[in-house]
Amino acid sequence: MAYKRPDIYIEEVLSPDQGLAGVSTSVGAFLGAAKKGPNDKAILVTSFDQFVRIFGGPVAKENMYYSVRSFFQNGGSSCYIVRIKSAASSAVAANVSVNNTEGTPAALLKFKSAYRGYDSLGASGKDLKVDVNLSGRFVSNYVATTTYDVVADAAIGDVQLQVTSANGISPLSVIKVIEAVSGTPVNNYLVVKDTESKIESGAVKHYINLTAPLSAAITATDSKIELLEYNVNVLGADNSVIEQWQNLSLNPDADNYIETILNDENIGSIYVAVEDLKADESDYAKKEIAAASLSAAGIELSSDGGDEITGLTAEDIIGSGTSGMKALDGKSAANLLCIPPSQTGGKITTAMLATLHVAMLEYCGGRKDMFAILDAPVGRSSGTTAQDSIGVYRTNTLGVDSYWGALYYPHIKVLDANGRSKVEIPPSGAIAGVYSRVDQLAPPNGSVSTTPAGYGDFGELRSTLGLVSEVSASQHGDLNALGVNCIKRVRQSQNSLPADVILGGRTLSSTLDFRYINVRRMMTFVEESVVELSRPYLFKNNGPQLWSEMTTELTSFLRGLFQSGQLFGTVEEEAYFIKIDSSNNPESDMKQGILNAEIGLALMRPAEFIVFKFSQSPLGGSTVEE
Repeated sequence: MAYKRPDIYIEEVLSPDQGLAGVSTSVGAFLGAAKKGPNDKAILVTSFDQFVRIFGGPVAKENMYYSVRSFFQNGGSSCYIVRIKSAASSAVAANVSVNNTEGTPAALLKFKSAYRGYDSLGASGKDLKVDVNLSGRFVSNYVATTTYDVVADAAIGDVQLQVTSANGISPLSVIKVIEAVSGTPVNNYLVVKDTESKIESGAVKHYINLTAPLSAAITATDSKIELLEYNVNVLGADNSVIEQWQNLSLNPDADNYIETILNDENIGSIYVAVEDLKADESDYAKKEIAAASLSAAGIELSSDGGDEITGLTAEDIIGSGTSGMKALDGKSAANLLCIPPSQTGGKITTAMLATLHVAMLEYCGGRKDMFAILDAPVGRSSGTTAQDSIGVYRTNTLGVDSYWGALYYPHIKVLDANGRSKVEIPPSGAIAGVYSRVDQLAPPNGSVSTTPAGYGDFGELRSTLGLVSEVSASQHGDLNALGVNCIKRVRQSQNSLPADVILGGRTLSSTLDFRYINVRRMMTFVEESVVELSRPYLFKNNGPQLWSEMTTELTSFLRGLFQSGQLFGTVEEEAYFIKIDSSNNPESDMKQGILNAEIGLALMRPAEFIVFKFSQSPLGGSTVEE
C-alpha cells in the first residue's frame, strides 16, 4: 500500500496506558430498538441497570433489552448501545414549551426528551414532567417601607448599584431591579459584570457592577432585586423527582447557562434537553419565565414523539455517516458486534438478516479490531438440506467466507422482564457475555487465546431456560462442518442438572489459518497491542538503536504471552519471532520514512475433536481394537 500519513500501519488501538498487558478484547456493541435514549449515538454502559436508566424497558417484539441483559448475566462488563431509527420516520422527541412574561406571551424555552443533549425520539418522553422555579441562591432583603435592596439612587449612565447584599449574585447573572414595588412596579433587567464589597467610613458596603451603563435612572426607595436564575426538576411518571438542576441562567454567556448545563454531552441531563428559543435576544425583559410556567406540579412533555422505527430497513441499521453501525466509528474499544433480530412481528425481520450479516462481517473486516456474533434466523430447522433449515441459510442465503464473525444456532429461552413467563430470544447477547467471561479467566485455561465454548465457565449459558430447537448428534456434526456453532442442552456431570452449552467454536471461514474463533481474536489482540506498544517510537530516528529498542519491547510482550500459555511451543523460539533489522529495512524504505517489522506467532487451536482408541489385551491373546 502507499504510505502517505505518518503512523504505525497495523490497526487502531486503545489507550497507551494499557502497556504490556495488551488491549481490551470483550467490549460489546449492540444495535436495536429501545424505548428511549439517544438515536444513532453509541453510548457506553457498564451495567444492565445503567442500560435501563438510559434506554428503558423492553420494546414489544424487539430483543435488544433481553440481549443486553443476557450479556451482563453471562459475564459481560461493558458495552456500547446504539438505538436505531428509521429514515422514513417523522418521529420527534416528546416536548413542551415554557412561555416568557411579554404582554403577549411567546415560547421561551423548549424542553424535550433527551439524553445529554441528544434527542430521545418516540412517545416514552410523555411520561416526563419539568418543574421550573426561581432559584433561591439570592435572598432579597426587601421589607415594605423599611428595607430595600438598592441602597442609593442610580442615574442614567451609571455602571454600579449600591445594594444591601450581593450574596449569591455571580458574574454575568441577570437581575431584575423592581422599583415602586408597593405602587406601580417598574422592572429594570440588568446583566452583572461582578460584585464587590468594601469598607467606607467604617462600614461594609456592597456593590453590583454592571456590564452596560444604565439606560434609565433607578430609585432606591421601595426597590427589590430578583435573581433571574431557575431550578429545574425532572419528574417521573409517578411525579417523583428523578433529577434536579439548580441555579440555571438564561444568559448564553454565563457559565451556568441552561443549555450548557442540561445539554452537556458528559454530565448533562439523562432525561431532558432544553432549547433556548430566544438565545439571540438581548432584551432580558423577554427572557423572564412567565409565572404561570413556574409550577411545582410540573409541566408534561405532552407533544407525542411518534414511532421512531416505523418503516425500518436494513439500510437504516447498516447506516451511513454517523447513523446505524457507523455510530460505532471511532469507538475503538468496541470489540463484539451484535444486532439481535426481532421476535415475530418486530422491525428487524428475518428477511433483513442476510443483508445485515454480510454488512456486519464487512464492517468488522474493515475495522480489523471487531468480531461479529451472528444470530440464526428464527424458525429455522436444525438440518442442512431443507429449505427452511439453518444449513441452507448458511450455505445458500449467507454464502460468505469470512473469519470476522461466527454464526450461532438456535435461539434461547429466558424469563421475560416481569419474571413470570418465557420469551424466546436470539443468543448473541449471551454468547458475547461468554466471550467476555472467558477473556477474563486467567491463562492458560482462559483469556482471548481460549475458545469460548465447552462445558462449565467456558461455554455454559447462564440464566437460560432451554432452547427453541434441538440439534441431534448427526445434525450437530453436519452443521459444525458448515461453520454453524450449535448450542445444545446437556446434563452436567457434577449435578445432572440440564445446562445450555456452546458446542462450537468456528468462524465462517474455510481458511485453516483462521477457522477457529480464538485464533482470529487472539491475532487481533496481538496486532492491536503491538501497535499500541509501538506508538512511542513513531518519528524516532530509524536505525539500529530504534530497531533494538522496539525488539526488546515487543519481545517482553510476546514472552509474557508465551509464559502464560497463550502461545504454542515448548520454547520461545517455537512460539514467536521478531525481525527488525537491516535485512528487512533496506535503505530505499528508510529514505521513505518506513520501518518494517516482521512478527510470527504460533497460536493455540482448540481440541475440537478428542479421540480415544481403546483396545483389549486378553491373557495370551491378541489385541482387539475399537
